Amino acid sequence: MLAGDYIAIVAVIVSIISIVVSIFIYNNQKRYIKTQHELNKLLLEKEKKEVETSEEAFISANVVKLGSGKNRIRIFNKGKGRANNVNITYPEDHNWSITNRILPLEFLDSGQSVEIILSMFMGSQSKIRAILTWNDKAGEKTNEVILTYL
Repeated sequence: MLAGDYIAIVAVIVSIISIVVSIFIYNNQKRYIKTQHELNKLLLEKEKKEVETSEEAFISANVVKLGSGKNRIRIFNKGKGRANNVNITYPEDHNWSITNRILPLEFLDSGQSVEIILSMFMGSQSKIRAILTWNDKAGEKTNEVILTYL
């Protein structure tokens, strides 16, 4: 064999190696692009959910003691959006004395709260179930809470 034959054999080997490496790189790029599209889709869904929840309200309530004989039910908005037509109902009979002249509220903004006067008597239950209802941009919502007086 002549030197030209050796050079031709080396050239064929180098071209086969370059073809194999190109195929390997192409497949890796294809997987990378597919993963990138999936990640972009997940990120877009996450951003949409954040936009939706940024306009939602979440109303909750608890009992607050301000001193001896001074108790309140505090209704507050923990969500990021405005709650409209906020109301509280008690599905079971209870023997708590609750001053409820301000409800239903026309609106309750994010971070705002309102207090209702609560009077307790001897023999009163320590817990009652309350259902909070409100409307926000996502529609009508409810939250059931257990109000506990200790």
